[in-house]
Amino acid sequence: MHCPRCDWPNYDPTKSCRHCHFKGDPAAIESLQHTIWLLSDMDRWPEELELDPEIQQRLEQYYSGRRKALEIELALREPPFTAEEAPQAWVRLRQLEELQTRVAAWREQHYLSEVSIRNWVEQLARDSATQRERLTGHTPPSAPLTDIERRADLEYLLATIVMLERHRAFFPHAADKAREPLLAELAALKTTPLAPPVSETRPAPARPSVTPAPARPAARPVAAPATPSPRPPAMPLRERLWRALISERTLNAILFLGIFLLLAAAISFVVWGWQSFPPPLRVAIPTGLTALFFLLGWGIRTKTSMYNSGIALSAVAALFIPVDFYTFYVNSHISPEWAGEFWLLTSVICLVAYTVTVLRIQSHIFGYLVSIAAGSVVLSGIETADLSRDWYAAGLTVLAASLIWVASRINRSDPAGRWRVLAEPFRYVALLTVGVLMPATLAWRVIDRSTFDTLHYALTVTWWVGGFVLGWGAVYYRSRSLGHAAALALPVAVYLAQAALFDWAEINPAWHALGWALLVNVYFVAGYRFSCHANAVVQEHGRTANRWGTALLLVAAFWSLTDLSSGAATAASHALLVGAVVLAVFLWKRPRYFYAASLLSVTAVTFTMSELGLPLTQACVGWVSLALLHVMAALALGRRFPTGPNFAAPLVIAGYIIGALALLPPALPYDSGLLLYTLGSWLALAAWGAYLAHTGARGFVWRRTEWLAPFHWLAALPLPFWLWVLFNHRGAPVFALVLALAALAWGLVALSYRLRRLAAAYRWPWYVMGLAVSVAAPVMAGVTTPEGFAPALCLLSAGLLYFADTFTARLFAPQFLRTSLAAAGWELVPAGLATAWGVYLCCAWCWLP
Repeated sequence: MHCPRCDWPNYDPTKSCRHCHFKGDPAAIESLQHTIWLLSDMDRWPEELELDPEIQQRLEQYYSGRRKALEIELALREPPFTAEEAPQAWVRLRQLEELQTRVAAWREQHYLSEVSIRNWVEQLARDSATQRERLTGHTPPSAPLTDIERRADLEYLLATIVMLERHRAFFPHAADKAREPLLAELAALKTTPLAPPVSETRPAPARPSVTPAPARPAARPVAAPATPSPRPPAMPLRERLWRALISERTLNAILFLGIFLLLAAAISFVVWGWQSFPPPLRVAIPTGLTALFFLLGWGIRTKTSMYNSGIALSAVAALFIPVDFYTFYVNSHISPEWAGEFWLLTSVICLVAYTVTVLRIQSHIFGYLVSIAAGSVVLSGIETADLSRDWYAAGLTVLAASLIWVASRINRSDPAGRWRVLAEPFRYVALLTVGVLMPATLAWRVIDRSTFDTLHYALTVTWWVGGFVLGWGAVYYRSRSLGHAAALALPVAVYLAQAALFDWAEINPAWHALGWALLVNVYFVAGYRFSCHANAVVQEHGRTANRWGTALLLVAAFWSLTDLSSGAATAASHALLVGAVVLAVFLWKRPRYFYAASLLSVTAVTFTMSELGLPLTQACVGWVSLALLHVMAALALGRRFPTGPNFAAPLVIAGYIIGALALLPPALPYDSGLLLYTLGSWLALAAWGAYLAHTGARGFVWRRTEWLAPFHWLAALPLPFWLWVLFNHRGAPVFALVLALAALAWGLVALSYRLRRLAAAYRWPWYVMGLAVSVAAPVMAGVTTPEGFAPALCLLSAGLLYFADTFTARLFAPQFLRTSLAAAGWELVPAGLATAWGVYLCCAWCWLP
């Protein structure tokens, strides 16, 4: 069989296709292309280069061998058989060639259906040619076949007959006729006793001798010349002529010539002599022809071996049935008001007649006639119900879905019964119907109509039902093209349905994104289910669904932004897309997709608040809440999935990024109240993250940055700014702020010593920020209140902090660090300078006027 993905022959379904997984060597591929070009151009060499024919032949042999070697290297050709594989390969080739001979004979005898075996016969010829090519260079076995080998060949042929019979390739009772000579030969082999072994030496006659003669090698017996069998007598000329006259080909030609003459006579009679007969006779003539063709078809099909000819006559008779009813309608002067009812009655009678015929004859061609009659019933029903003819396409599409359902029921409930003949025609007709009607009705709608009328509604039904029919066909027939067509049909159907609804309710077209967002979830689920299938083509359908789902996600995300007069459409569609992306994360085990979900959640929250009439500066409230939800979700997922993909880490990173972005709206423009709330929430999130990282919660511990203590930095850095915003919002004087900063420096340094007991890395963010604040407080005091007491107190506080830090570090540091600190004399310089300067300013502020 062929690989379903790359169509490579000799594919073993139990193994992976090495041609699919092969990564071609560019140099080898280029060499192969050059060799193929040389071989194609070599025909002109004798004329242009005046080459000798023998040299030309040698060059062709050399480059042909080089081409085969390169194709084997690139996995484009199967390698030759080895010496160990050759004996079994010769057996396989012998069986394939005999099977080809038998199949050709069965086709001559009209045992096989040409429609059913066409592809199989071509594959059989390719397999035989490939087998013989791979056996090039190996000597074929010359010994005659043994009885055991012949039995194996016959059993292989019988197994092939069973396989073809299972696939309905044989006409009725033809399989038994093909099996009879094989069974007879097999029975003869089983009853024939094995021949006794033939001695290669003749016993020497006994001779009376006293002294034994020296042993001589026995001479091989000389085989007697085989007597040629007499040739069969020549067939008399009379017998040969008689066989030629009654051969099936001759009878078929005579039969079809008679049918053609009969139809020509009927047409000429209708054209030139029809009016001269009374109406009853006009009706009786086509009716009699119908009965005649049915009788001829039955007789030829059952009494002769010309099965196909009988089927053709029966099909002609079946096609005459609606002609008979039309003749009766024309000659009975029925009122045009009853034309729809008469059409419906005719269609129902044809449907019943064709169904009975196909069940008795078991021919696929009548299955197609049953489908056509069912379509006529649907169209006549629409006409009788006085509906618009725009519904014709929708009715036929619903019929196609019904035929698919009926075929599936037949396959499940009666796979080997009499109804099985209808399954395949129903499937083909259904797929052909939707494949033609869907683009045709869409083109008609675009070209001819611009309003939302019955044609648009019928078009919507056609595309919805047709999309599911195409999807079923893609899975059943393993067709990639049908898979792409089905994936395209559903978004178009959603657009058509929403367009009619939006026009009726006067809804903003931006809401189209909502339907597509819902469809994205359907595509992701279908893609996951198909990707888990064992068949490679079905897995390709899964990848197709995933690609279309991703494309629809992008289209829905941007389509909702086409009209921003109302943010409800964007908020709703982006919220649904968040669910789709989260679904994709858990289906495909891709935690990084959470970043896309987080981005969509930010836009959904933003447009929701905009729709509620809140200003942009208040978006920080929603963003901070969203960041808190991210952290809570990360904590829950980390506990739910302690092993495997790390779903929590992307949520943690996205949550803190959203929390940082929430600081921008109240900062630009400045809003002290909102900024105070946002900074306070950020500090709470950072402190919580530091605690979770210390406890080892999954997603909060990053091995590569653990020594940096990132959550401690995130908490320590904005703390002075939060204090500044707090005092500014309360309207406190500046000296109070700088004194609070001086006190904060003491607190940060003290906290750093306390956190050092937990981990050395936890100390540095607080310690660095404490020293930075201790420097910033006197500078800020000197700039804002240079004449007050605040600069002096801030300098004294900083100096005392440096003294305390120095002695504390010497007291609690390890022994080697104490030695280094004692050896250095510069650590007390900032402490002394800041303290002296602070004392000086205090004295100046207290005693100077």
